[in-house]
Amino acid sequence: MHIENMTINVGGGLPIAGEVLRTLEAQLGEPVQAAATPALPKIGEPWPGQGGIYAGLARGVDGAPDAHLILATVEAAGLTWGAALEWAKTVEVDGHTDFAAPTRFESALLYANLRDQFDMSAWYWTSTQSSDDYAWYQNFYYGFQYYDNKSYEGRVRAVRRFIA
Repeated sequence: MHIENMTINVGGGLPIAGEVLRTLEAQLGEPVQAAATPALPKIGEPWPGQGGIYAGLARGVDGAPDAHLILATVEAAGLTWGAALEWAKTVEVDGHTDFAAPTRFESALLYANLRDQFDMSAWYWTSTQSSDDYAWYQNFYYGFQYYDNKSYEGRVRAVRRFIA
């Protein structure tokens, strides 16, 4: 069997895993060459077809796998914490509907890599609770994080993540 040309994209253009290539070679009985596609844009650049701006690799917490973080270009303001989390789930960009509010740790990554994408005079909710009545927020001017009452109104941006 001979395959002239075949393109396989995994995870939005990420290179195909070596194990898959070896399996294909074993089944076909001949070498398979994988053409490397540009896997990741530079941090801060739009990622075409992925719903926003590439923010970088977020380390998994408590054994969770690391994930690529993409910042949606839309935001909402004047929302309580609960409303902010719900709004983030409704974001749809480039056909992707798997957005959510960023965690406290992801917000720190957003500050480090994409603070120019935020209104510096405002603060933004994270999805991380501090207690039953309080949740963490990120300030993008000074970079600090603090918690406030969930009934206060603030801004929110949505992110999507996929396993690295």
